[in-house]
Amino acid sequence: MLSYYSDKNIDIFEIKKCLNVMQSEKAHFHHELSIALIDRGGTSVKFENKTYNFTAKDLIIFPPGLVHCCNPYSLENWGFTMVYLDYGWFKGIFKLEFKENEVFSYKLSRGEYLRLKNNLLFLEKRVDYISKKKCLIRILEKYLIQNMRKFNDIRIDLLEKERIKRVREYIEDNINQKVTLNELSNFSGISKYHLMRTFKKMYKVSPLTYQRNLRFNLAKKGLKEGGDISKIAVSLGYYDQSHFTNEFKKFSGTTPDDYRKNLCI
Repeated sequence: MLSYYSDKNIDIFEIKKCLNVMQSEKAHFHHELSIALIDRGGTSVKFENKTYNFTAKDLIIFPPGLVHCCNPYSLENWGFTMVYLDYGWFKGIFKLEFKENEVFSYKLSRGEYLRLKNNLLFLEKRVDYISKKKCLIRILEKYLIQNMRKFNDIRIDLLEKERIKRVREYIEDNINQKVTLNELSNFSGISKYHLMRTFKKMYKVSPLTYQRNLRFNLAKKGLKEGGDISKIAVSLGYYDQSHFTNEFKKFSGTTPDDYRKNLCI
């Protein structure tokens, strides 16, 4: 089972629930601040060259833009809840920023886990905007802000290469264009083979996969805003709606149409 929830009246969070399915085994990243709660089973998560293991009741904070890859131990005993938060809203409320190479995690007690699950269920109820916003702030204060000392700090060593960062920015600026390795090589002055190796070493995905991931994140945003699927596909540079559907499913585990239906907005 894979489901998504968001509320058009409070467009600062999205909740994803996954039970006994492989959501995405590819390396990927999120634009939002991502809070993961392991409900059952366990998973290995790879950042850069290191793998970390998380199990039931672990709470994990992923900063925006951090490339990672998750592989559950067994799909027969696997479940998690993910909350995606608008990072700009979060920083405005709490005056707190996360470094792009830091991941935080800690093990909840059974009582903490059950209280958090109840609070998350409240966010999916048909209640007014103010009540949901207050509940979300209470969750973040209780389980994140007030408990920072409990978190294990995992520091990911990122390779700071200015030219490769400019390549990344070029890809972001040309999100709806077909960008080739030859084009990126000419732009950066780096041979395409060295560029490919260095970019992947820094971001854990190839330049073209990075662009595909960016498109997916923008497609999600467009679908949440009620955009027409065919127009979203064209605006992001997909060949056609079929191509868009296939690419979207690779990252989300569901089609654009099913994703929008599951949002429950």
